[in-house]
Amino acid sequence: GLNELINSFITLGVVFLVCIVLFLTKIFGAGDAKYFSVVALWMGFPGIFPFVIITSLAGGGLALMYLVAQSHFGRLSDLMWIFIQKLEKRLPFLELIWIGSGAGPEKGKREHIKPKTIPYGVAIATGAIVMTFFTLIIEGR
Repeated sequence: GLNELINSFITLGVVFLVCIVLFLTKIFGAGDAKYFSVVALWMGFPGIFPFVIITSLAGGGLALMYLVAQSHFGRLSDLMWIFIQKLEKRLPFLELIWIGSGAGPEKGKREHIKPKTIPYGVAIATGAIVMTFFTLIIEGR
């Protein structure tokens, strides 16, 4: 009812303030801060704590996978870059379609492509999905 709605919006406000601080300190991206806040609105007050724990565990697992596979990402990225460059030589109109693919002064360079962050939205989504199933099991649906 109304109390649950108020509870959810108070949770949203508190979590959004925390997420703004995390964004300003460059721990979270802006998209992650907004996404986490919206999911907090959905979880409400007692549900936010297990959601944060599950999301943190999923984020830690994602970070470990990223660290283990990081060297492979570089090789895969190199292979994709070579493939794109060869394809653009055969089909020059693709340079006009793929924004940032190497048309213009950056042609043949790829310094700006290297990923520097872990996509935490995946962990947030994992936390939300696990919490949904957990809630459904507890409620017996």
